[in-house]
Amino acid sequence: MEGHGTKSDTMPDVHTMAAALAYARQGEDDIGPDIALAIVCQTDYRRQRIVTELAAALLAATGKVGERSAQLLPMICGRANVAVVLGVQAKPDPAWTIAERDWLLLAGLAEAMLMQAAEGAIRRAAGSYHGRDVHKHVDRLTSQSADRQNSL
Repeated sequence: MEGHGTKSDTMPDVHTMAAALAYARQGEDDIGPDIALAIVCQTDYRRQRIVTELAAALLAATGKVGERSAQLLPMICGRANVAVVLGVQAKPDPAWTIAERDWLLLAGLAEAMLMQAAEGAIRRAAGSYHGRDVHKHVDRLTSQSADRQNSL
């Protein structure tokens, strides 16, 4: 009998999670799996890729506010990335010339976009991971049933 409540494989949890997140990727531009892994591991995993994709998405989503701060968007997105990954509050550099309302909008939206991308990737990864387990369980039961039929 397989152990109850024990893992049936020997793959480390972080590798299992990374594999599930890789299968959850919805295309080359999907940063959700990258940010999810960065959050879980508390690292700057693929930070440059995340910041670049986020800055482009933020510029497209914010119209004139984004255009006014276009030169600062990579830095704003970098601060938002650190805030989400490490759970700290993002603050603008005092040397930046950005209106407080623009900072609040851009940084807040950037953080929300990162969290939404990570949560979506985690949901998809969990579904594929649990789906895989269900399929393994069904296959094992089918095999056991076939073995019983053959032994009769």
